[in-house]
Amino acid sequence: MRISSEMIAASIGRWAGLMAFAVCLSNLLLTAESTGLEDKTLHSLLSISSQALARGDYAYASEIYDALERDFGEDAEYSGDNFQRVILPIRGYTQLMSGRPEDAIDTLNGFLKKFPHPDRTWGFTFFTLGRAHENANKLQGAMAIYRQFEQMYSGKTEVAFAILRRAEILFRLENQVESIQLLNTFYTSDAAYTLRIQARLRALQHCLTIEDIEAAKLILFNTEWSISAMPELAVLSFSALYMGDLLLAANDHKSALRCYRLTLPKTILVVAQEKRLREIREIYQERAPLIAQSSDHIWADYYRQLISRIESQLEHLKKAEDYTPGFYLRYGQALLLADRPREAWVVFESVASEEDFNKETRATALYRSIVAAGALEYWDNALKLAHHFTDTYPHSLLVPQAFYLIAEAYRNLNDYKQAIKILTALIKKYPKHSLYSRWQFNRGFCHLLDERFPNAREDFNHYLNEHPSGALTINARFWHAQCQFFEKKYPLALKEFDDLVTAVNRHPLNPEISYRRASTLYAMRNYAQALTEIDKFLNKYVRHQRYDEAQVLKGDILMGKGDLLASKKVFTELTPDSGNLFLYAVFQVGKIYRALEDYNGMVEHFENYLDRNDLFNKQRISEALYWIGWAYTQQNNIEKSFHIFSDELEDYGNIPETNEVMLILKALDDLYQQYRERGYVNQLKDHPFITAINFETWLLTESESAFDTGKLTYFSRINLYLADRLEKQNRREEAHNLLMEIINNVPLECLDAEGLGKTGLLMEQQGDLSAAERFEMLLENFPTHPQRALAYYGFARLALESNEFSRALSFIDKLTDELPGHPLNTESTLIRGETLIKMGRADEAITCYEDLLRLKNTRGRYHARALQGLALSQLALGDQSKAVAYYQRIYTLYRAYPELVTDAYMQSAKIFEAMGDLHTAFNTLDEMLNRAELNALEVLPHAQFEHDRLAALLPSDKNLREGNEILP
Repeated sequence: MRISSEMIAASIGRWAGLMAFAVCLSNLLLTAESTGLEDKTLHSLLSISSQALARGDYAYASEIYDALERDFGEDAEYSGDNFQRVILPIRGYTQLMSGRPEDAIDTLNGFLKKFPHPDRTWGFTFFTLGRAHENANKLQGAMAIYRQFEQMYSGKTEVAFAILRRAEILFRLENQVESIQLLNTFYTSDAAYTLRIQARLRALQHCLTIEDIEAAKLILFNTEWSISAMPELAVLSFSALYMGDLLLAANDHKSALRCYRLTLPKTILVVAQEKRLREIREIYQERAPLIAQSSDHIWADYYRQLISRIESQLEHLKKAEDYTPGFYLRYGQALLLADRPREAWVVFESVASEEDFNKETRATALYRSIVAAGALEYWDNALKLAHHFTDTYPHSLLVPQAFYLIAEAYRNLNDYKQAIKILTALIKKYPKHSLYSRWQFNRGFCHLLDERFPNAREDFNHYLNEHPSGALTINARFWHAQCQFFEKKYPLALKEFDDLVTAVNRHPLNPEISYRRASTLYAMRNYAQALTEIDKFLNKYVRHQRYDEAQVLKGDILMGKGDLLASKKVFTELTPDSGNLFLYAVFQVGKIYRALEDYNGMVEHFENYLDRNDLFNKQRISEALYWIGWAYTQQNNIEKSFHIFSDELEDYGNIPETNEVMLILKALDDLYQQYRERGYVNQLKDHPFITAINFETWLLTESESAFDTGKLTYFSRINLYLADRLEKQNRREEAHNLLMEIINNVPLECLDAEGLGKTGLLMEQQGDLSAAERFEMLLENFPTHPQRALAYYGFARLALESNEFSRALSFIDKLTDELPGHPLNTESTLIRGETLIKMGRADEAITCYEDLLRLKNTRGRYHARALQGLALSQLALGDQSKAVAYYQRIYTLYRAYPELVTDAYMQSAKIFEAMGDLHTAFNTLDEMLNRAELNALEVLPHAQFEHDRLAALLPSDKNLREGNEILP
């Protein structure tokens, strides 16, 4: 919908000049009668013309004025100034409204020539003349008239209408930018709000017409739309809907959502139009007596036309196809793609259950609700919805696609195993489906992402054998080669990439293949050939999306060659336009300075980075400051490094998004020791950092000060660091108390990623289900932070406790896939085993625990817990002998972990008793009770009770109870 010229005409109709014009006409008729004008023909014609004007019959009225000119043009009364001053503007107006703009121009120009001195009819006459030029397509002339009008009536509200007309003409003259600028300037003026909003909407429509989406976004998003009436409401809704669709197609999902929120359903627009019609009718009814009394026919005509037009628009709106169902589907899709699946799910389920919508729309909505449920990781719900979909719409073509999209959702959420499972079922059930080859390829890709490279290669080979000319043939060959690369079979990968270069001609993957060849050569440490290959890429594909990445690879290759200065030169050539690659290059140069032990260069390099003013969003500032301080530390300039670290804590310690605070506290911990050991005497000697009895005392002082001054983020970080420090000193109760201080005193929004994660885990251990809120906030506020592992781990534990086993495994997979080097991976492996046992998959749990036992870096407690898991797995499989053997290994080999040892003793005794071997059960507990290192444990009274209970069941012969032959 566009803002029509009728809107502005309606507004000008309220102008006082038009009212005066109608009054003049009435006075003219009265004057003719009062002066005794006996020429009834003239009077009759004037009366008929007035009636024609009142009913809006401009063509007939115009014919009458032509007749008046023809028949009475020579009469003194007709040609008199008083008569001409009124009749000429009316005649020009009727000529314009009846489609005779050229005649209107002649008439109105004649009036202005005859009456050159402005009076109260001039404004209306002049504006009508401008409109006549417009309709005659004499746009430059119209522009000149409107400009003159603006000068003549400067400071008056009527000027607004001329400005709006001029903006329309500029757009017709293809001066679109100038037209939009004029409308935007008008919006900031003191004109009436209704007119300013009309101008704003018109500017928005112009931007959409010329496809200047960015300008349209600025208008739509930077305007306070206080609109409640038609037609502006409809214009805004349809413009926002159109723009939202464009942005959704362009993958600007968040902006699309902002547009859709300004879009109203058809039913609301119909109600608004009905309300407007009702209000206009009421106004007309109130004013009808006054209009009739004053013979104000133009106002009567205005209202009748306005009501007729609104009635027509309302009827058209009611009959028009309802855009609402499709709008809701796109709105839900935008929510889904903007990573707001919960809201999307609500929208889709609402559409799916709306009986007034057609079956196809409802089926599509239900289909998309499956995707939303998958994105929410509500896998059970997703599967239920999918089954509901197939039951409700068994003949829908979307049935296999519904499952396919679930698989895609799993893949995008890194749950590759579930994706593979679904794709396998699809491949078996729908071998003739048009997406069959895509499923085959995607399963291979999921295997690749799941690091099941042999399975991935097998799927890619199947695809190539069954679809040798398929659309994804080159892609399958490419990813097959990538599998070889990921398996570190670099010679095979290189050969396959070489074969692709030979076989492929002008394929979109050509640059990617070239880049991967260079990466493979780099991985093979063939730096000379890798350098040649990457230079070829850089020379040939200057505009490729990987160009900057290739430059970074070249820098890394040169570093591998040991040519650090050349590498530094390459990295420094990257500009801020390269985004995160520029940031990577900055810190790679820092590594080069570190390798060269050029600490002065390192300081200068990072200081230059911090001083740059051409970075839109300067990142890792605190990290750069940390390395500056570190460089000074290497130069034994403890005072300088301390001040840098101290200032950094002051500036960034209380900002949750900074990541280096813990490193700085560790650096200060080391600096404190250096200062004390080397006995420096300098300006720091009286600083509280040095005068503190020890570093722990200084930390406690800093913590108290931070709390008192409201720096709660900094307070929480000091407590976290100090808690870790105390934990390493086996002061666990004190560490626990520090974490509780954070939980009790620091709002969630003040916590950084580590604070949210560690306090959440403590709360989870205490059985507090509100821990989930902390994990959710961690993932929402810090989606790429390494400590998101704490949230994954915490969610896995919560899911396990509530018997949501699939959900638990999903979060464990996230942790291991996304953060393979995180310390919690070992703990997550133990939880995976426990989950698998509870799911009845003890055989898989055994493999899990055995893999952990093979890891050398997980000896000690983790090995003991793995043995405990193996024992539980064997019990689940019904093999009590193997289970007890694992428990015996625990209390034989891992005596340093008394709680695990006592559990192993107790479980072993229980198993022996279940096997009917009471003597061995008794002796097991007897041995446990005789181990002095276990005497302080709380389980001892229960063990003693069991020991005594078994003693009462055994034969009285003491030798039988203590005989070696019954010991395990």
